[in-house]
Amino acid sequence: MLRLIFYDITADACRNKVANKLEEFGMIRIQYSVYVGRINSVHYEKCMELLQDLLEKYGNASSDQISSIMIEPEKFKNLHYLGNRPDIESILDEKWIFWV
Repeated sequence: MLRLIFYDITADACRNKVANKLEEFGMIRIQYSVYVGRINSVHYEKCMELLQDLLEKYGNASSDQISSIMIEPEKFKNLHYLGNRPDIESILDEKWIFWV
C-alpha cells in the first residue's frame, strides 16, 4: 500500500520542516504540499508523531493540518495529471531501500 500525505500549513518555517521530515522518511513530493510513498506502519506512526510535534512547536493550531490516506498502487496508477507528471513508476517500485 501507498500512503498519501498532504498538508495545509500557513507558516513557511513549519511547512519547510514538515516537508523535510517527510523526505527523511522516504516520501516523494508529487505537488508542493502532497507526498506519496511506501511506508510501513511502524515508520508511519513515528513520522506522524514527529509531524505532530512540529505542528505543535511551529504551526498554527487554529488553521494548520496534516492529512493522510492509504491508497492501493493500482488506484494510484489511475490518477490523472495535468502538467508536470510525477514519476509514477519509481513511486510504485517495491525495491526501495529505506533508512532512518
